[in-house]
Amino acid sequence: HDVAANVHYKPLPMMTAYRNLGFDIADYPNAYAQYENEITLPLHTCMTDDQQEYVIEVFRRFAGL
Repeated sequence: HDVAANVHYKPLPMMTAYRNLGFDIADYPNAYAQYENEITLPLHTCMTDDQQEYVIEVFRRFAGL
């Protein structure tokens, strides 16, 4: 559908530097749950109304809404 989606905000314990310091994501279940249930959709000031509507339409179909 040509709509990019990504996860941009990993919990700190999942980053190499923090894992190397001994942090374990298992100690942060709320952070992990949020990470598992988030998505970043396209959004920027140059998007047209039609592009925004398309992203919304694709998301709704994907989510079964």
